[in-house]
Amino acid sequence: MESKVLKLTPVLFERIWGGRRLGQLKGMPNALSLGESWEVSVHPEGVSQVRGQALSSVIDGRHLPYLVKFIDTESNLSVQVHPDNEFAQEHEGTSGKTECWIILEAGHGAGIYLGVKDGVTRQRFHRALLEREDISLLLNYYPVGVGDFFLVPAGMLHAIGAKVFLLEIQQSSGITYRAWDWNRFDQNGHPRKLHQDKAMQVINFDKEFNGQSAISYQRNVFGEKWIKRLVEHPDFSVDSHTLVQGEELSLESNETSGRYSSILCLSGQVTIQGGACNECLATFESSLLIRGRSHPPFRIKPLSSTATIVVVY
Repeated sequence: MESKVLKLTPVLFERIWGGRRLGQLKGMPNALSLGESWEVSVHPEGVSQVRGQALSSVIDGRHLPYLVKFIDTESNLSVQVHPDNEFAQEHEGTSGKTECWIILEAGHGAGIYLGVKDGVTRQRFHRALLEREDISLLLNYYPVGVGDFFLVPAGMLHAIGAKVFLLEIQQSSGITYRAWDWNRFDQNGHPRKLHQDKAMQVINFDKEFNGQSAISYQRNVFGEKWIKRLVEHPDFSVDSHTLVQGEELSLESNETSGRYSSILCLSGQVTIQGGACNECLATFESSLLIRGRSHPPFRIKPLSSTATIVVVY
């Protein structure tokens, strides 16, 4: 089998908190509340497409344990938490969910909520839920800018704030426990469903877990001719690369992980060559790399003066 570069078509989702940026990017300018674009996914709730076929029918999904998506927020997401692998397997029959975010655009004053503040105990938080307090006052708040990176481990309470456009790389799991949702109502006028009992079981209130060291907070991960490892997790690793015209990035085989690699173009344009395959990616397009038996390196070249890509593997 020869190496292949599969250009992917995402699955789009409307969300109550979604904005208009994704609609503009994906050729749906009249869409008012597109919240997510699942770029690289074999998760049954949303499978990426390859030339009209489901990606899950083209590859072995066991080797794609991660999911990559764009998220665009007009308003705040719910305050939520994801379980770790052990809890998720026992209670949901699936993997847990650790995720990471790269901020691509941010409105004035935009930010995210990550972890509980120092001194917030399990008892204090539970009382706040029962008394319908403003839960955001108990969380750490981080103003965000373009190029900021955050790791959000399973067990950490979090919420993406309004006016944020980001790239999320996560374990391929759909398990989310909403602890609080800003007393918001759904499209039918009903309070949104919460999962406070399970949330209380999985939230980690340890002081060290909720500090900056646990979230691997990094500023400005993009830069001239910068190659940067952002995170290594058992189910995914993430690198960012900024390329200048005339340069070439060679991606060698990563045989040890047993996972497919994917590339997302975040600015500019690039061409990806693998064997006899050659694909071009424009800004905010994505591809999956299939390595042939001989494992030749994939070669990525910028077609624009500069280009920024993220490689997930």
